Amino acid sequence: MFVGDNTTSAEQLEAYDFPEEYSKHIARGGWTLSGILSDKERLFKEEFDPDIIMLMITTNDMGGNLNEQLEERYRTLVAYIFRCYPDVTLYCANPI
Repeated sequence: MFVGDNTTSAEQLEAYDFPEEYSKHIARGGWTLSGILSDKERLFKEEFDPDIIMLMITTNDMGGNLNEQLEERYRTLVAYIFRCYPDVTLYCANPI
């Protein structure tokens, strides 16, 4: 089962043959790491209680001047996730 405050439509689920329990998620297309950190309390709610989190972040930080202190912000986010969900399995993808 997926968790989050976003909902994928029944039509989209059907198109990919996904079950209804995959409809919830916290996908945030186009966000930067700074944006995720500034909204972390809303994105990583205790009530979600995920077993697995998959992060594919920092690609949007590569343009402009957003890549300064990127590693520090990334570490801050990872530490925050583990404070919220100490038993979570965290998968982190490389930036594209």
